[in-house]
Amino acid sequence: MESRELCTYIERFRSARKVSQENLVSGIVSIRQYRRYLNGESDMPFHIFVQMVDKLGLKTESVLREMEVVRFEEFAFVNKLYNYAVNYNYDKFNALLKENKNITFVDKINKLFFDFSIIIKDYYQNQLDNKLASAKISELLNYPQILKHDIITDIELLILSFLMDVSGKVDQKKIVDKIFYFFNNGEKIIGGGNLRILILIIAKFAKIFGIREDYDLVLDFCEIGLKRNLAIQSYYISEYLYYYQSLAYYKLERMEDFEIALQKCFNVLELDGNPSKIKKFESLIDEDYEIEFRKHVIDRYYKEVNKKSEN
Repeated sequence: MESRELCTYIERFRSARKVSQENLVSGIVSIRQYRRYLNGESDMPFHIFVQMVDKLGLKTESVLREMEVVRFEEFAFVNKLYNYAVNYNYDKFNALLKENKNITFVDKINKLFFDFSIIIKDYYQNQLDNKLASAKISELLNYPQILKHDIITDIELLILSFLMDVSGKVDQKKIVDKIFYFFNNGEKIIGGGNLRILILIIAKFAKIFGIREDYDLVLDFCEIGLKRNLAIQSYYISEYLYYYQSLAYYKLERMEDFEIALQKCFNVLELDGNPSKIKKFESLIDEDYEIEFRKHVIDRYYKEVNKKSEN
């Protein structure tokens, strides 16, 4: 746990108990040094943290336990915000953001996730083009320096996978290679509680290999993602996985498998019941295959039912 996180948490208690910074640090450190801790300019020794906690009338063990609770609550909030953004629920996104407009993050990874969610919401609403989104994400991640890291958090990996989408070909290749490295060395990925992040990255690889026309790898990655979902009893982004499957089967002229993947994509979308997402997929599939997605799937379903009844 970084000293800046400890300082942020101390500030929450200090403010709630209406203790001035000057009174808090008196006899412990100078106010100037304390503000260095707060700004991340200097690391706060743990014994200083203990003295400040004691001065606020708190127990160190209780504070550390409470910090973990707060970090979990922060993550739950940002994860919900992120999911509103990627599912185009902008009204709920804005309402949730308004409810938490004064939030101060204890965990810097949660703050990173929060900033990323704001960027992708703006991107999906066409307020940012690829170039500007890439610049903002690069600054957020400290790219390209992050490519030198040997260990990465799952949130950083998620953001890096988005950067892959909005970058030029040269940067995209570097990012893909680095993500492959982490994907093949899972112990180097530090999890923050979101079991779905790796599934999202798997889906992105399926998309990339589809663009590269390596359809067997598309099918491999889709299968991995769907099996991971099954293991955690989720259908998270399964509509994308089935969609990428359908594209690969179509290109490989495996038409029966194509129809099954298309049906499953439709089923997940109907189960989710998100009108914006359904509209997006209808547009994609209508264009890809020159069919009316909903009509095609329903007609095929009735044909299958009639065929079974005849037998």
